[in-house]
Amino acid sequence: MYTGKVLLKSMYKEAIEAQQERIKVAAEAVSNHCTITSFCSQERILKMLRKFDEGPRRENVRQAWFAGYITAKAFTQTFLVMVRTSLLIAEAASLTPDLAKNTEVVRALFDIIDCCTQIEPDDSSGYLVEEITGHVEICDIDFAYPARPNVIFFEDFSITMEAGKLTALVGQSGSGKSTIINLIEGFYDPCKVVKKDGRDIRSYTLRSLRKHTALVSQEPTLFSSTIGENILYGALDKINESEVIEAAKAANAHDFIAGLADGYDNWCGGVQLSGDQKQRITIARAILKNPMML
Repeated sequence: MYTGKVLLKSMYKEAIEAQQERIKVAAEAVSNHCTITSFCSQERILKMLRKFDEGPRRENVRQAWFAGYITAKAFTQTFLVMVRTSLLIAEAASLTPDLAKNTEVVRALFDIIDCCTQIEPDDSSGYLVEEITGHVEICDIDFAYPARPNVIFFEDFSITMEAGKLTALVGQSGSGKSTIINLIEGFYDPCKVVKKDGRDIRSYTLRSLRKHTALVSQEPTLFSSTIGENILYGALDKINESEVIEAAKAANAHDFIAGLADGYDNWCGGVQLSGDQKQRITIARAILKNPMML
């Protein structure tokens, strides 16, 4: 019996640790969804979640095997609990008013879960992008945020960003600079037309389009991993260490990374990085992707 308790304790610990890792990955996926979407990394996140799911599932089977006995005392206790539970179920009718009240709350929750995006990144009828030059046109768009449909943010707004050139959006806070980037990335569905290479972005398969673009957000996004793995997040193909270092040098990040105790193997959650250092790492990630449009 003692041996069984020791084994079960070890199994519970492993299952809890795996579950904690899964929760951490899921939380990061939700909070950093724009970065994940722009780098077309949804499948990578799903693979990580499936990996962490496998651990608790395997441990549950082992726990059931080693804990597969019951004493007379436990049997009696279980029987009494079942009797008590049946009485509580019989009294559940008194909860009908609360059930009716909470039904609306649950319905609102499922409305969110069942909500369909207006822009489907994997639309099979969309145009598959092999390469782009990076020429962008926003043509007389009208735009309001979905949460405030009556507040027009842009009206008959147009701008052209030529390929091979650096375009700066300058304006006060709240003037729409980030909104323009989000429209170009396809995070919002605009009224009228946003074009890349002369084609409406709604006619593209967005996932294939995003493979040729890279986004560095205003707020730097780092995942719970090493600095090197965070930079590698931007890679579409297999990359060697020298390419990671070159991307870091291009982003002016190599010197401070090399000065850390473990260099590129430093865990981002275990070292205090300044906002500027975090931003350089995210720039290196974007450079490593070698996009046609940054």
